[in-house]
Amino acid sequence: MTMNLNASCMNSEPSCSNSTSSPSINRAAANGSGSASLSGAGGKQPMSLGKHYGVWACNGCKGFFRRSIWKNRTYGCRFGGNCEIAKEQRNTCRACRLTKCLNAGMNPRAVQGEEPNEQSCYEYEEFDPTNDMKNCETQTNLLSSYYSMDFTEDLKIQIKDKLNDEIRQIFEKIDDDPVDPNDAKNLAIPFRLAFYSPHLVARRTKLEPTGLRVATLKDVLDDFKRIFVLFSDVIRSLPEFSEINLEDQMKIGKSRFAAFYWWLTGNWSARCGSPGVAYANGTFHPAETSKQAFPDAKRVTERCMQTLVKPLKELRLTDEELFIGALFIIFADYVPNVTDETQEILLQSREKYTDLLMVCNNKLDEFDRLQRISRIALLPSAICTLTFLASDNIELSDVLHIVQLDQETDWAAELQHHRSMRRC
Repeated sequence: MTMNLNASCMNSEPSCSNSTSSPSINRAAANGSGSASLSGAGGKQPMSLGKHYGVWACNGCKGFFRRSIWKNRTYGCRFGGNCEIAKEQRNTCRACRLTKCLNAGMNPRAVQGEEPNEQSCYEYEEFDPTNDMKNCETQTNLLSSYYSMDFTEDLKIQIKDKLNDEIRQIFEKIDDDPVDPNDAKNLAIPFRLAFYSPHLVARRTKLEPTGLRVATLKDVLDDFKRIFVLFSDVIRSLPEFSEINLEDQMKIGKSRFAAFYWWLTGNWSARCGSPGVAYANGTFHPAETSKQAFPDAKRVTERCMQTLVKPLKELRLTDEELFIGALFIIFADYVPNVTDETQEILLQSREKYTDLLMVCNNKLDEFDRLQRISRIALLPSAICTLTFLASDNIELSDVLHIVQLDQETDWAAELQHHRSMRRC
């Protein structure tokens, strides 16, 4: 359901904190005027206040309103248009936030009279990661044409099956031609080159997560490289990812590889029953410290077995859930310092793959399905902790120094540096 806001934006209210909105809103046809204050929703200091588009508002609300008008955004609220928009929750629902801007008297025609430029289109809007996971909106535009929450259940199943087949083929892909070890030996490969040309990092060997023998240091490094190649193949195959600018693609690649890595090793460990973290090459890193190839001072392996492998054993995920879940994990957490356009794509993608996980369990009753998805949705928190501890536990640059890779320009060193700059 869409709503014409010609009438709504004629209203003028002293505050935007108590008004309500329609469940769905398209602002393209909106016009009007008024005078009010939006300081409660913007979250900026009073010094940031000024009169923007007919009302007193902070720069945050000004930028949000301008982007919504210029880019012809369509937002939808999943909770009847009754979300409270205040300083702490301003990013929770953009549909309600835009409605409150209009009800307070912001004039879309004043925005349309301005000339958009590239820099202002990508103004950074403050993003609260705690609100990010509680997002209660859906957004529709051309980028989401591949998938719609309005699709019938049968069509969603077709999408899920097609996507599952594509991801399975990527997992099963093997390089027939052997790589000449002299071609890439001791070469320092920048992350960008490694990400878009992963064959330079490692061959696509058969994934054999059997956990039959204890991993050596070489096994650990080989597995790390093999999963990086798999991660690159998977994420670059996604239609959403191709819509993201190259700079943000690099940030996402560096931020989300670790989560993808732990998701796979955790699932493999749960399936093969190894007494440690299972790798793609038939080995495992044991929880017992005396058998480890390198010291596990933070006891990351032991924690992984308790917080990730144990719940995965209880869930007993199907292949479909493992594949779709890998995509869900990639988009499950907040990625900092990306454009608003990218942030919206990430939010849409998270919604999409959460819904496809639901479709994977469409034979369960409603309660059991929601309960199962809720348990899966708790796993990113455990993975985030493991990522942080592993970064502390094993300085990747030191490990790679053993194999004489250039620490200043090598892709893995870039990855480690990026990871050390944030908690997850």
